[in-house]
Amino acid sequence: PLFLTGGIHVDGFMDTMDALHSYRDREEKLRILKDSHIGAFAVICLLGYYLTYLGGISELKSDRAVLCFCIGFLLSRTLSGLSLVYFPAAKKEGLLYAFSSTAHKRCVRLVLLFLLAVCLLALLFVSPVGGALAAAGNLVVFLWYRHMSQKEFGGITGDLAGCFLLCAEWMSAVIPAVLCLLQVL
Repeated sequence: PLFLTGGIHVDGFMDTMDALHSYRDREEKLRILKDSHIGAFAVICLLGYYLTYLGGISELKSDRAVLCFCIGFLLSRTLSGLSLVYFPAAKKEGLLYAFSSTAHKRCVRLVLLFLLAVCLLALLFVSPVGGALAAAGNLVVFLWYRHMSQKEFGGITGDLAGCFLLCAEWMSAVIPAVLCLLQVL
């Protein structure tokens, strides 16, 4: 994923970790998101992220586990798109606001809801138990993203969207990995 996206989502994850772990007020957290400097929490969280993410990928021992992981990659992007048209933006500027304000929201919603249904059905087809758990894990991250972005930042930003994608991808790797270790998937 790092090479596919050019690292933009990783940057969002790192900025978000710095802002969240600053324990400052909303305005200061939004300022930290814009800051180009890397803080200690960004590095610590990214190291923890990649150690567990790569560990999870290394345990994907079955074809069904790999398929759940790959479908989860599409599911994370679909959920990210849905957040763009359903969640409020924290700022009236920036790349995320530009995308969300110019989107034909009704059409985008319909397409993304269709893709969401396809992803969920595909996960259940690949593995009823593993697919349901992978979908549930992504849903938990999606709900956390909604709550955290609203409470801590007053809405979503591009950095927060990048953080969400990394967390959802992590969930899509770790759940099938654990199920492989338990010999369920």
